Amino acid sequence: YAGRKKDVDIEGILRDTYLFLKTYLLCKKEGKYSLINVKSGDESGVDVETDTFTILALAQALYALADMLQDADIFEARRQVLEDISQNYTEEGVLLPFKNAPYLGGGQLDFYMFMFPEGIPFVSVDKAMEISEKGYGCDFGYISEVYRHWPWIRGRAAICYTHEGRHEQAMGQIEKLMQ
Repeated sequence: YAGRKKDVDIEGILRDTYLFLKTYLLCKKEGKYSLINVKSGDESGVDVETDTFTILALAQALYALADMLQDADIFEARRQVLEDISQNYTEEGVLLPFKNAPYLGGGQLDFYMFMFPEGIPFVSVDKAMEISEKGYGCDFGYISEVYRHWPWIRGRAAICYTHEGRHEQAMGQIEKLMQ
């Protein structure tokens, strides 16, 4: 994909990869492809119906496969899988880690970056940073962990703010990075 000539062997590997994804990670729900039910991708250990992290990672893998193979059916499968993300938004437009998640999480920064160039609404990043600010650093309301600091969140926030052209906020996060 990165400069290698696509030959019969590579095409076979790509088609086998799609077959694997279709067989083990996708299912048909109401006539369209969806992600199977999985454990939450945010390490909380709960069973979920529409996991945002896994759907976005899967969608990007499907995009790469479809692009390499120039396969309209794989592009369509990706589009259908991404439709399920709509169930994971709050009324305010904030993307949750999974459908009806009882907490925000913190993956919104990753979700935003995963979806370049398409993107997700930036309100998700703003909300995540708003609730993460603690006296000791950045923390989120995961059910599996409490009172910890995630210093890398600041670097991810700086990337997100930079892509939005909000350079002062990006620099603010970089200045706090060593907190």
